[in-house]
Amino acid sequence: KLADGLKIDYDVTGIVASGQVLYSKAINIDYDQGSPTMVGTAIDYGLYATMDGGTSGTQLLYGAFLDVEGADTNTGLWIDAPAYDATNRHIKLISAADSGDYCEIGVGAAGATTIKTLDDDGTAANLTFDVDGDITLKPAGLNILFNDGSNNVFDFDIADPTLKIMDDADTGDYFSINVGAAGATTITT
Repeated sequence: KLADGLKIDYDVTGIVASGQVLYSKAINIDYDQGSPTMVGTAIDYGLYATMDGGTSGTQLLYGAFLDVEGADTNTGLWIDAPAYDATNRHIKLISAADSGDYCEIGVGAAGATTIKTLDDDGTAANLTFDVDGDITLKPAGLNILFNDGSNNVFDFDIADPTLKIMDDADTGDYFSINVGAAGATTITT
């Protein structure tokens, strides 16, 4: 059994001529609250969905289900928002257990991407990668850095394979291992 609260069956049947471009929008929300001078707080949603299920039988809920395929380029979700900073974020995932706990993903200038986690009453907002395969890092800058909040204390230089571990109080104090041609290895302190 299939029931639709609202169904839009939108079929493009006309041919787009060579050199022409067709822009189609099955649902187009054009919302603007910039005109009035607000004196209070305005909280607005372009799309807002609340779903509530139960546990009788087997129930599955999908807040959003996107199936995009068959074109030359397929993008499941495109988010265009101001550059990520302290007040702008692209994706924010809130914990159902504590609404002050969250994970954010945002993109800033030059494509700089930040993944941030926050435990609002502690420091348990861990980030875990549960990967069924390998993890590959390909930094174009050729360095992988770990920072203790103040200084880079771990630097893996991929261009000249060197692992360097710095003292967090004085980054001029360090231990490094460098591997050169024919496996020649240099250990430096």
